[in-house]
Amino acid sequence: MPNTLAHLGIQTLATKAVDRSADIKWIAVGCILPDLPWITQRAVSFFVPGVDLLLLRLYCLIQASLFFCLILSGALGLLSRYPLRVFLILGGNSLAHLLLD
Repeated sequence: MPNTLAHLGIQTLATKAVDRSADIKWIAVGCILPDLPWITQRAVSFFVPGVDLLLLRLYCLIQASLFFCLILSGALGLLSRYPLRVFLILGGNSLAHLLLD
């Protein structure tokens, strides 16, 4: 949790420096997009005890990559009123998250 708070603080300041009207909710979603597969991995390994942990880890590793974060950012951006702007916020924050890690 402290790592997520650090990401939120740093990335909110950086995003607001570039785009003052960026919505904090989209910034927060962009901050946690790369962590969603790891959160899912912990839940699956707890609730499904017979799962192959090596394959699950490989699956999460691929889904936490920048490529898949950008695909998810594009999909979420299409659901908003301003798709390109939201895609840039989500994609930029996903990239910043991965670089900060």
